[in-house]
Amino acid sequence: MRLGYGLIVRPADKPAALMWTFGGMIGYHGINSRGVAQFANDLGGGPQPRFALPHYPLKRLMLECETLEEIVTLFRRIPLCFSGNYVVCDGRQQILDIEATPEGIELVTDGGVGFIAHSNHFVCSRFATQVNHTASASDSFTRLERMNQLIQTRFGKLDVDDCQSFLRDRAGEPSAICRSAQTSDPEADWTTAGITVASIVAEPEVGQLHVATGNHPEAPFVTWSLNQM
Repeated sequence: MRLGYGLIVRPADKPAALMWTFGGMIGYHGINSRGVAQFANDLGGGPQPRFALPHYPLKRLMLECETLEEIVTLFRRIPLCFSGNYVVCDGRQQILDIEATPEGIELVTDGGVGFIAHSNHFVCSRFATQVNHTASASDSFTRLERMNQLIQTRFGKLDVDDCQSFLRDRAGEPSAICRSAQTSDPEADWTTAGITVASIVAEPEVGQLHVATGNHPEAPFVTWSLNQM
């Protein structure tokens, strides 16, 4: 994606942050110098949008936090205009998934399995309904199942190379983790026309992001570091 780029910010008296973002975005996927990482994805269906804060300022505020508790407090304090999902971690090796909606948040834990994967549909009991699933990208379910399978095959010995390989997986194409558009209709929405614009692996403990742009399996991963500037 030619419009995506890496951005390092070093605000006074707050953690430094490294993001993959677009021009004009004050907050997007990334990590900070305290070991926090946050990655987001759209959700199909859910409560109706309302006039409230868009997600991008919240993404930036999350990267000014130091713990998951601070992040959850942010979500409970700030009203959001539409639904979105966040997989987050902090420097204490805590992980959490937050399904955020205009009606509040639902927290999804790892259930003791040691990892969390998420795609573009609700999984919490409150919003994992047939109505919402029908409004979700149909391949979201197979992509999540595939990612869970891949993680389980390497769980306990996962490394950066494994994660990069998983994000470039083309099994079941075009309904693959590395997503291709399922239609050429210029009027179609993201549920059918969306593609993978970048694959990103975070190592928050060492302050690094590994980024491959586009949805081509041969696209190389480039390593960005908080220590570059």
